[in-house]
Order: sequence, then C-alpha cells, then structure tokens
Amino acid sequence: MAYLLLSILASVSNALVIKRSEMHRHDRIVVMAVNYVLAWGLTTAHWAWSGGGWPSAVTWMLGAVGGLFYAGALLLMMVAIATTGLARAAVAMRMSVVWPVLLSLVGFGEVPTPFQAAGIVLALAAVALLTLRGRLAARLPAEQGGWVVLALFVVGGGSGVTLKLFTELGPPAERGALLPVVFGAAAVLCCTIQAVRRTPLRAGDAGSGLLFGTGNVFSNSFLLWALAEVPGVLAFPINNAGVMLLATLAGVLVWRERPGARGYVAVALAALAIVLMRL
Repeated sequence: MAYLLLSILASVSNALVIKRSEMHRHDRIVVMAVNYVLAWGLTTAHWAWSGGGWPSAVTWMLGAVGGLFYAGALLLMMVAIATTGLARAAVAMRMSVVWPVLLSLVGFGEVPTPFQAAGIVLALAAVALLTLRGRLAARLPAEQGGWVVLALFVVGGGSGVTLKLFTELGPPAERGALLPVVFGAAAVLCCTIQAVRRTPLRAGDAGSGLLFGTGNVFSNSFLLWALAEVPGVLAFPINNAGVMLLATLAGVLVWRERPGARGYVAVALAALAIVLMRL
C-alpha cells in the first residue's frame, strides 16, 4: 500500500499545481507540452540507465494509446479546474475509476472481499455524489458542465485501463519502458499542437509544466508499481478516493472553495471507503 499512498500524494500535488497554473492563466498547451517532454526525458533516462532494451510491440501499442488518453485527460482536467473549481474537477476526474475497476472484475476475474466490496461501492458513491450534480458551476450552463464531466469520465478512465492492461498482458521486464512510450506519445501530440499555434514559451508556463512533469512521473510510476502488488479492483478505488479526499480538503482549506453539503458527505464516504478497503 505504500506505493499507492505515494501515488495519491503525488497526484494531489499535481492538482494543486494545475490550480495555481489556472489561477495565473498559464497557457494550457505549453504547460502540457513542457510537462510531457520532461516526463519523457526522466523516464527514458531511467529506463536506459537500468539497462532496458528496445520495447516490444505490446509496450509500444499500449503506450501510444495511453499517451493519447493521458494528454486528453490532462487538458480536460485543466478546463474543469478553471470552470468548476479544484474540488469538483478532482471528483469529476475520479469518476473514471469505473472503467479500470470493471476491467479488473470482468476481464481478469478479480474478486474483492465483502469489506473491500463495500469500500468500492462507497468510493464510487462518493465520486458520483459530486460528479452527477446538476450544474458544476454557476457560470456554466448545465449542458456544458455535463459535457466536461462526461468527457473526463470517458477519457480519464483510459489511462487507468492502459496501466491495468499492461500489468496483465505486458512483459514484466518492460514495466519501466511503458511510461517513456506513454509520455513520448503525449509529448509529440502536445508539441505538434504547440508548433501549429506558435504560442511563445513564457517562464511561468514552463515552470508549471516542469513542476507538473516531475509529479507526473512519480504519480504514474508509483501507481504502476502498486498494480504489481495490489489487485486493480482495489488499487484504483483507493487511489481515486484518496485523491478526491485530499484534493477536496485542499480546495476548502487553501482556496476556500465550498463544495456544499454533498461535497462534505462525499469526503466522509471516501474516508470510510479507504478504511473498508484496507480490511
């Protein structure tokens, strides 16, 4: 569970970086491009230093598809934080845990204990409680808020599905090669968009990208290592509930966000879910 805790802390740190970036109106594509270039460089250097060779076709395929999901989810997360606040955006993103959990249950036959099953249900209920509320922000029309939530739900789940598929189907010896391919694919996509837009590189944008890229490496590396030890049917709900819990608290304490009665109930459910899933 230590790897899961470290992944949660890194993910929450990145949520705070995005919140700060949005408050300073940093260019989203520049932040994303710098983030993924740095993440690709760090993970590639680690893979080469560890003596890793050329990745197999499975790693290339899952990594390339995963990179598209990663980049899409990050962009949508930035839009959601800017328009709905940190707490609600974090919850909306975490609803995507449904996809890797279903894959673990149906595709790979993982069966939780009764306590763990109850925790999973509570975790999903906590995420849904805020995600499925009518309007995510007063300045958004309901249909636009619903579009952001739906997009996060679908695209955000793709990254978790990619990690789970690789854990089950990919060569264990190439675990360190997956993230370089994922981040490389995302970097190519973001840099291509940036080149077309020709937006100048500002120090503030680059700084946010560097901070986020560092946290990105740690959060995904720790989650990938955790999946080698903890069944996905537990790892994903614990990770998502933990991030939602801490991100919501950060939004309330640091930026005085008010998620409302449902938000506080969701935080309580998330905390209880984590306890149950540890039993």
